[in-house]
Amino acid sequence: MTGIFKFYPVEMAFSTLLGIAVMLVYYFVKMKRGEVLVGRQGFSPFFLKILPGHIVIYGKTGSGKSNTAKLIASKISKKIPVLILDWAGEYELEKFERLIPGDNFQVNPLEHVYGDLNEHIDFLVDLFGDVFQFSDPMRFMFRRALNQLFSEDTVPTLTRFLEKLDAIPLKSYYDHETKMAIKRRLAHLVEGRALRTFSDSSHSMKYLFSSNIIIDLSVFRSVHVKILFTLILLKILYDYVVSRKRFSEKVKHVVIIEEAYNIIPYRRLDYLPTIGERLFAELRKYGECLIAVSQSPIETSWSLAKNARVVIIHNTLDKDVDSVFGIRINFPFSKLPVGEAYVIQDNRIKRVKFFKYKFRKKEFENTKSSKIKFSHMLRFEEENRDLYVEIEYEKN
Repeated sequence: MTGIFKFYPVEMAFSTLLGIAVMLVYYFVKMKRGEVLVGRQGFSPFFLKILPGHIVIYGKTGSGKSNTAKLIASKISKKIPVLILDWAGEYELEKFERLIPGDNFQVNPLEHVYGDLNEHIDFLVDLFGDVFQFSDPMRFMFRRALNQLFSEDTVPTLTRFLEKLDAIPLKSYYDHETKMAIKRRLAHLVEGRALRTFSDSSHSMKYLFSSNIIIDLSVFRSVHVKILFTLILLKILYDYVVSRKRFSEKVKHVVIIEEAYNIIPYRRLDYLPTIGERLFAELRKYGECLIAVSQSPIETSWSLAKNARVVIIHNTLDKDVDSVFGIRINFPFSKLPVGEAYVIQDNRIKRVKFFKYKFRKKEFENTKSSKIKFSHMLRFEEENRDLYVEIEYEKN
């Protein structure tokens, strides 16, 4: 009996170490496959698969969907560059650079980066036509002005476009109304922050798509400008990866889009796919993983949900989920606690408790700020040395 008690602790320690070793190997294999640990399923760890294509995250306001997006971004960004299009200005992540359109970020929406010019013009017509709801005559006149612009300018801009639009001769009062309708919709793009954002120069695309970046879209008040900016950026990303011929079965870059229902809105089955849908479908071929965040599956196109690699559903209406996915669970979606979600992955549904993402401001940021203030004080004293000497002399 004494011998048993003597050797049992050693055997228990060996079993514990063996269990830890097996768990570490399991983690290593999962991460090697491109999976990230984001939560737990019961007492078991849950790994999310990151593959080319797209992931959708649904949930009501306050259900934890933004936390899930932040958590995934923080995990992925350690190995793969992540671009976040932050609609509400609520993202703040470690080791991410924050760009503010009109301040430290500019993009030329008309710039021809790669491919056939006529296809580029077709895209611009569809893009502006969809965002600003152009009629067919407006699309025709818009195309006419674009053709004139690209034939004369090497660096086309929105300001120059409006000048070319003005120069188009009118044949009827209806032409005048068509031209004025286009100008009314685009006039605000050449004013204020929009003008500073949609300039004649663009940010370095190579840097933008190879770094961890947050673009704060909350500085735009107009939803139309936010939609236009997002779609233009996705088009530039598409041109960038196509020009590099970056076909890949592994994820090379990740884009997170908040309020995705604005980019891929609901459409009837007999309607043609939107620009956003087409870009989502094309980018998956080039190692891109797009993560769309929205409140309800009925707000977005059916193709977004049906073709997703992974679907994450936080607290939302059960009837909305049932109408799109045809899923009925014993524990309703509408009663999920904050931070919990059902995850559809590999044709399986799992209930997952996602970890809480915590942003920790580093101490060196405060130190850096203090050093800057101190250097300003030293500079002021240096520049006003004579004043200090005069005051000191009067005291004496």
